[in-house]
Amino acid sequence: RLGTPTAEDYFLSNRAVGTFFLALTMFATIASMFFYLGISGAMAAHGLSFTVVAFWQFFTIVSMLYIGSRIWLH
Repeated sequence: RLGTPTAEDYFLSNRAVGTFFLALTMFATIASMFFYLGISGAMAAHGLSFTVVAFWQFFTIVSMLYIGSRIWLH
């Protein structure tokens, strides 16, 4: 499509995303929300051994920042 990209193009992908990919995106959003809200309660309930899950999320964020910055440059 020629022309200037709009906010609708950015946020809604020009309304071209199918139902399947929209459902996957919604599921990923809900799953990450449950993780971020529930991690502190799970760590309190299960003790120090559950902190491995929290560290896994931390390393995922760090690796995505590392990889993403290199992708952004290219």
